[in-house]
Parts: sequence; structure tokens; C-alpha cells
Amino acid sequence: MATPYYGAQPFPFAHPPAPAQPHDDCDPRDNPSPPAGVAPQPPQPPSPPATAATEATAGPAPPRSIFDVAQRAVAGQLPEGPGARALDRLYDFTVGTARCSVGPLLAEKYGMEPDNMQLVVSVTNRITFEQTWFNEARTRKPQTFKAEAGGAVDPTDGGRRCDFCRWQELTAEDSWGRHEGPHAVSASNLFKYGQPAHGLILFKHHDPLAFSLQQLADFLAVSDRWLAAAAATHPAARHPFFLWNCGPRAGASQFHGHGQTMLTKAPVPTQALLDQQAALHARSHPGTSLYRDLLEAHAAVGLARVVCVGEDRCWLLAHMSPIKDCEVLLLCNDASSSGGTSSYGATSSGTGSSASSTGSSSSSSGAASSGSTSRGGGGGGLSSPALAAGLHAALRALLDGLGVQAFNCGLLNLGQGAGAAGRAAAEGEETEAVAASGGGVAGRAAAEGKGAEEVLAGGGGGGSGGG
Repeated sequence: MATPYYGAQPFPFAHPPAPAQPHDDCDPRDNPSPPAGVAPQPPQPPSPPATAATEATAGPAPPRSIFDVAQRAVAGQLPEGPGARALDRLYDFTVGTARCSVGPLLAEKYGMEPDNMQLVVSVTNRITFEQTWFNEARTRKPQTFKAEAGGAVDPTDGGRRCDFCRWQELTAEDSWGRHEGPHAVSASNLFKYGQPAHGLILFKHHDPLAFSLQQLADFLAVSDRWLAAAAATHPAARHPFFLWNCGPRAGASQFHGHGQTMLTKAPVPTQALLDQQAALHARSHPGTSLYRDLLEAHAAVGLARVVCVGEDRCWLLAHMSPIKDCEVLLLCNDASSSGGTSSYGATSSGTGSSASSTGSSSSSSGAASSGSTSRGGGGGGLSSPALAAGLHAALRALLDGLGVQAFNCGLLNLGQGAGAAGRAAAEGEETEAVAASGGGVAGRAAAEGKGAEEVLAGGGGGGSGGG
């Protein structure tokens, strides 16, 4: 099932500080006048920094930054009192380091150490699932787009000034190395907002909007291998996430086509909310699931299509309750995944039809096999041919059919998290029957072996195509 991901990054901005309260310098409580006949005292110098001796009587100094708050919270060193109890009830903190190896040229360019270690903290509101990641190093993240550059204008002189075109020299490498395919390669994200693992997946060609099905399939397969390696290196981190911001208006800081992969100990808030909603729905409606009902509802009004690649199935739903217009949900059944049937999914969205139009929000998700808590071997997950075909069809419909020049795509429900065991796939044969019976042309197209683009563009049931 696909749940929309709110924003280009998981809530990257903290709330602004509260405005300072007005101060009345004439208030006698703040500036008491000396008694008559007593000369005013000169201003006193500031108190010296607290020492261990003074802290014993005055208490520890207040936190100086969010990093200080998080470290004290994790160590159980926050002061006692009603405020601390409220903080503990509302917020969960994680503190950790993320590492990567930086080559000489890249280290000189951004002032980084060759053996790079960065402190990364997360703050999550347990009630609202708002989440923010902090890393001081991200203040040095390059922004290659100028404010006046719109649409798909390339500010890197056709790649001649592009770091990602020189990925061997100008991208960092994860501790386990790189994963490379014919059309894509992995790198370590030099400006991390997640830990312990945050990577980049780069197309080998420069133009972010020009990708074929084969190139996209390799892009996803390299992402799959990166997540598997990250999970093997960090077994305690069980929450994978994939994000693809394409174009400056979608939040990309580099023109060159690239996605981001993360493996974290803290779940992405949207994933946590999805698990909660799915469990609540299952309890309230025995015998069904959130995934199946989504598919049934959209198929009933002609808004479901299916893409078939061998035994794999990927259903595309023109979302009836999107965050932005032109949003597409992908529910995928991957028969090649280890452990049996798995489901994945994706959404992509865009707005407008002019040259300056923008894909507004895109996310994708899926559910691992029941009982699965780790990634399977080759062929499953993001390597699913049906997922690649369905996502390619949806994105090309936006780019080629609507003239969109920027989009977002996120992948959730990838089966790495501890909650994967409770997320059943889209009920295998039952969902296939729903798609075939309720999807109109979708079921016929599957039987006739039509291509993904044909299925996506086909009409049926009075509904629009998936794009």
C-alpha cells in the first residue's frame, strides 16, 4: 500500500523559536530603584562558567543545542520536573554517528575529513509522528541551482561541472563499498540526515528526465542491493526508505538524476502511521485489509490498472484522496521475492501540462511477506520487474504526457522493519481476482500480455488512466 510522504525530506525543519516577549525597562520589578541616598551599583560582570563544584549546587547548565538535548535525553540526564516528564511523554530521541570514506579531491572541496564521522540525531513526536533529523554538516550541502533557474535548466554546463558525473572522484563511498550496475551506481550521502546508513543512487547518465525502463530497473536494483548491504552491516537498523526528488522544484540539490536510500533505527513517521492505520482497519473490519480495500475501491470506479511481467503484478491506482493532483499509488505483488508473495507500491504525482509544470509529490510503498523481518535475496523487493514497469509507466505518463519536469517518488513498506510481520501482502490470489474482475480493461490487458504503457493508458469502467 502506498501512503503519501509529506515533503522532500522527513520534516527537515525545526519549529522556529517563540518570539521574544516585550520587556518594559521601566518596570520596577525588573529595575528596582536604590533606596534614597544610596548610590546605584555599577553593572556586575557575568558569572564565570559553571564548574563541577557549582553544578552540584546550581544544577547542570541548560542544553545549548538540539544535539545537547538529544544526548542528555538518551543518557537520562535531563532535569526532573513537569517539563521533563512532558518531554519524555511526547518525544523520542536517537543519537548516532554516520560514517563514510571521502577521497582527497572531495575532502578538499567541502572541508571534510577522509575518515568522515558525523553526529546525527532524530527527534520524533510519539503522538503526531512528526520527525526531524539534525546534522550540522548539512549546512555545507551544495546547492547547484540558482533562484532564477526554473524548469529543467541545467546549471552544470551539460555535466561538465557535475559532481555526480565524476562519481569516482567526487562522491563518498560507504564502508562496505559501492554497488554498480550497467546504468546506476551507489554512493554514500556526504550530507546525511539519517543514520546509521544514508546513501545515494546515481544514474550514470546526466539528464534526470531521460530514463528508459531498463535504466530505471537498474536504478531500483542497485537501490535494492544497497539496502541489503546496509542491513547486513547494521542489523539493528530495521527501517528502509527510498526517496527520489527529481528536479529543483521537487527538492533536488543536484541536477543529475539521483535517489536517496536510508536505513534507520527509527521508523519513518509515515511508515509508522501506515502500520497503525492498517492494524486498526484490520481490527475494525475482520476478513479484509487496508491494501485489499484500497484496490477494491479504486477498481470499482475504474481507477485501477494492472501491469504484468511474468508472474509479477503491479496495480496502478489513480488515487482518489491524493495529497496533490496526478498522484498514482502502486500496489505490487512480487512472486520472485524470497519467502513467497510480497507486495510493494508506489505513488507519483505531478501538476500541469506546460514546460514549467512540476510533479508535486510521489511516494511508494509495499508490504513484505508475512513473517519476514529481513530482506531476501536477488530478484525481490525493488528488483521486481513489475514494480519497475509500473513506476516507469506512471512517470513517463507524467513527463511525456503532461509535460511535468519535476517529481517526487518515495518507497515505503519495504519489509525491513520490525512491523513487517504484521503487514500482510495484498492477499495474493484475492487481490489478483479483484484486479481482474473490477479493473475492466486491466484484467483483459493482463490476459493479453499488453505492455505497461498500454495498460496505463487504457480506459475502462469510466475511469481515467493511471497517469
